[in-house]
Amino acid sequence: EMFPEAGRKLDRALKYALARQVPVLAILGADEQARGEVSVRDLQTRQQDVSGGGSVLWGRFWGGNQSSAVVTLDLKPTYRLNLDVNYTVNRVTLPQGDFTTHLVVTRALYAFTTHLFLNSFVQYNADTRQISSNVRFNFLYRPLSDLYVVFNDRHDNTGLLLERALVVKLTRLLSF
Repeated sequence: EMFPEAGRKLDRALKYALARQVPVLAILGADEQARGEVSVRDLQTRQQDVSGGGSVLWGRFWGGNQSSAVVTLDLKPTYRLNLDVNYTVNRVTLPQGDFTTHLVVTRALYAFTTHLFLNSFVQYNADTRQISSNVRFNFLYRPLSDLYVVFNDRHDNTGLLLERALVVKLTRLLSF
């Protein structure tokens, strides 16, 4: 089904597709035409305990061509815990040579309470053979005021530590 009015914004196109329960959307607007690419995305809701989806993109890329695919699995085993796993593959052909990249990303969110959260992000890049992780503790101690404790590290696939950081940030809303 085609979106009826070509001049409208993308968010309206997405709302139109969702309202008509269109499961997949191909995006080919002026920006995509200028870049020579087409994007196809699933519009499945992520409200179920287990859901998945994906997207594909292909088009021109720095004098060559690119095709990408993303597959996503979302798990919600409890109302407090959300887990996401994404696998992305990019195939690029350039005059200088071709290459393929693979990326695996996992995200987790655990809500202890409505004011206390733990987020984690772990990424494996097959090209650099590195594992990066980011763990963030967030405490909302009063409205619009937060304490963040963030731990980042990066290892190669042998376990060698390449980078590590611990960051603490405190914000407080001031009323005048």
